[in-house]
Amino acid sequence: MMDLSFPIKERLGEASFLALTSAAALINKNKFTEGIEALSTLRDSLAAEDFLPRAIVTHRINSANFMRGEYLQAYKGSQELMEAIAKKYEEVKEHEQESPEPLKEVEYVLLKEQVFVARCLNKIKDFTKAEDVCDDIIELIKGKEEVTKYHKFALKAHYMRAKNQLNLMEFRNAKKILEDEAKPILKQLIEKYHIYPEGQEADPAKDLVDNRYSFEYRKKYALYLKKFAFYDHSIEILIAILKDEIAYYNIQCVPKPEGVQEQKDDIPQILVEEISVFASEDRYIMKPDTNPYYQVRLSYYQIAKVFVFKLYAAKVSEAIGFAKKITVESQGDEEELFIANCYRLLKEVNLKSYSERNKEAIEEAQRCIERAIDIVTKIVGDGPNYLKARALLGLGDLHLARKQVDEAEKIVLEAQRMVGEIFSDNHPVILEFNQNLVDVYSSKSEESEKLKTLLISEKNLEIAKQFYGPESIFIVRHELALGSNKIGNLQLAEAQANIGNIRKIVQRYHDDNPRDLMNQYLFLGQVLVAITLMSTTSADSADRILTYVMMKQFEYVEGNREHPFLEQTVTNLAILKRTQQDFRYALQLFEQLRRIQEAAYGPDNEAIIYTYKNVGVCYLALGIPERAEEYYLKALNLMSLISDSQGIKDEEALKEDREQLASIYFNLYLSAMSNEDKLKAKEYNAKAMDLNILVHGPNSLQVSNGHFISANLSLRAGDANQAHLDMLEALKIFELEGDVEIKKAKDEMLLIRIRYYMNLGQINYIKGDYPEAYKWMQEGAKIAGDESNYTYETAEDFKKHNREIEAMRYKCDAKIKGVSSLDVKREAAKNKGGESEAEEGSYIPMISCFGLTSATAFALTFAIMRAAANK
Repeated sequence: MMDLSFPIKERLGEASFLALTSAAALINKNKFTEGIEALSTLRDSLAAEDFLPRAIVTHRINSANFMRGEYLQAYKGSQELMEAIAKKYEEVKEHEQESPEPLKEVEYVLLKEQVFVARCLNKIKDFTKAEDVCDDIIELIKGKEEVTKYHKFALKAHYMRAKNQLNLMEFRNAKKILEDEAKPILKQLIEKYHIYPEGQEADPAKDLVDNRYSFEYRKKYALYLKKFAFYDHSIEILIAILKDEIAYYNIQCVPKPEGVQEQKDDIPQILVEEISVFASEDRYIMKPDTNPYYQVRLSYYQIAKVFVFKLYAAKVSEAIGFAKKITVESQGDEEELFIANCYRLLKEVNLKSYSERNKEAIEEAQRCIERAIDIVTKIVGDGPNYLKARALLGLGDLHLARKQVDEAEKIVLEAQRMVGEIFSDNHPVILEFNQNLVDVYSSKSEESEKLKTLLISEKNLEIAKQFYGPESIFIVRHELALGSNKIGNLQLAEAQANIGNIRKIVQRYHDDNPRDLMNQYLFLGQVLVAITLMSTTSADSADRILTYVMMKQFEYVEGNREHPFLEQTVTNLAILKRTQQDFRYALQLFEQLRRIQEAAYGPDNEAIIYTYKNVGVCYLALGIPERAEEYYLKALNLMSLISDSQGIKDEEALKEDREQLASIYFNLYLSAMSNEDKLKAKEYNAKAMDLNILVHGPNSLQVSNGHFISANLSLRAGDANQAHLDMLEALKIFELEGDVEIKKAKDEMLLIRIRYYMNLGQINYIKGDYPEAYKWMQEGAKIAGDESNYTYETAEDFKKHNREIEAMRYKCDAKIKGVSSLDVKREAAKNKGGESEAEEGSYIPMISCFGLTSATAFALTFAIMRAAANK
């Protein structure tokens, strides 16, 4: 064991220590009002000259305020106390030779309060001041000639510095702080203060001797891995810590059933019979964090937090179950803030694990978050409170997932108002709540509502600049958020300034070394720049940027090709390569994306459906239709698996499923056509059309397209009469809906109309109804020959169709006049200079008429949607 504690009992005296213990017991049970009143009474009973005892009690009051989420009050109290202790320290220091012991005690209390002030500053998002306080602590400890118990405060300061680096995406810095600065101090403390049980020695196989402080360091390292998205490694370390804690504290475990093989992610199951005994001991009442069961509880909770990111709902529930049981056994009921946090985690995993659409899972998520809010409200009261506001954000998030946007807005605004009332509307604490409002307004369809996202992001950046400084690394995430929102609102040029600022700030933070710009915010900013170029003539620049970012990110994530941080870059580069028709490279990238997603989310996550489809597209383009079909079927099977696991769904979820299935069946139709399997093609198109009828109605453009394809299949089967009926049905539906769509994309919809007319002409030609065929070709010619319909992107398509129509009209004319086709062709060549013509009896390949939107435009939309979904 290693005891680095302060002798509070000796300093307070028996009576005051008992009073302090009673107050601590109330606070441990989350009875904060009663506990703070008891502490205030105790402090008032102490003489004014009893400086250290009064400081100890005041610190407890500040700590209680911190625990109940009154962070601003805790900070103000601790800042005032720290200044008083610092003043006392200077006074005592003048008499150091006469009385060295009091100086050490005052110094200990000063360092302890400095650490607490830094914690408060971090909680209220005043990161720059927190960094300054941590630096002061470290400098004071560095001045010591030998290792003392005070060095534990330098450890805590380094842990806070590392955590801030993690939040900045500066993972190399965080790791360096932990390994090169914190760990050597811990080893020095162990060497001097760790006491081995009789007959025991250090285990040479372990880098650190087992004790509470070593476990704490290892948990901080696991946190680094979790933040860096190395989830499997983080879980592995946390489970190893839990096993070591169980052995170190001699806690009994539930034995595994005979014959059951242990898995690497199995969570140890402890027996909890002695918890209440431990909790009632005075030493654990005063310092509950030293209670072995509380240490184990924290490990269970941290394991659950990582499993949330892995989307393993069962594992989260298992770990949280033990954490809750320890709490209930020791406290006697569920009315505890820690339990509220447990329910918030359960809400998260229920929402995420089932793609936010399972009715039963969402009901469970709502039950959990409402229980969390209920617990917090009972403990902190009805007034404004940060913990309550944070819990409300969780409820708003849930309503947003249920597409209840107005309700989500109301709840998030309530949380924002609450925080603004506590801190002010221009305090950095409110930035997170403002960002949640951005998510809400992004989900609204009205343009005026979407523009609010820009205004809020601009306000957030302004607040961050005023608080941290215009060149602070702490404003980078807000520059990125504003740049991303500008791109989402198609203000592409305006976004460049924000992305440029990110690079300047990160480069300055890295001592202007352009080779050392390893920061995920910067990488995401560069991906956004590439997105703005993908749909322009500068697509080659987008290619270079994405290739460079992927190379640097690969180095950043320590060579892990399946790291989640690569997902955005690989996704966009894959889409770009696909649009550039570099299908072999695109295929490699989509396969890499699939591995990234499987590693991050598991093999059954909905995101992988889209990746399977893209892999199929690449195989189809490469002329390997059987492999394309294989991946489309994988997408279909995964879709069915997810759908079956989600049980009863609401109408919105059913609509989304049917749209996805229709898309998959259409892709299967394409692969079957490429593979010359007409029967499968007909089956797949029929299924796609049935689903589109359910989703969009029988008179929708999607259904019109299905009839268009049916006409093609009937014609291939030699049934021109059925093809004619299918084509007339397709045109009838198109005439009902097409005019509305023309307002959205006039040139592309006119091209579709031309193709409908051309196909009706060709079908009638094959049937032998040449006047009817000529009539439809004339209809097509009216549109194709009108140059006012042309745009830069579609002019060539219009001209090509015009040439084809002209050739077909001459063929029809020849049949009507009963002259030789060769004579008509020669006459056409003389008059028109030899236009290209279709072969006798040919027809236009009728794949989807609605796949005309440019792929690069899709890339932009897709990337923006992905970025929004992964915030």
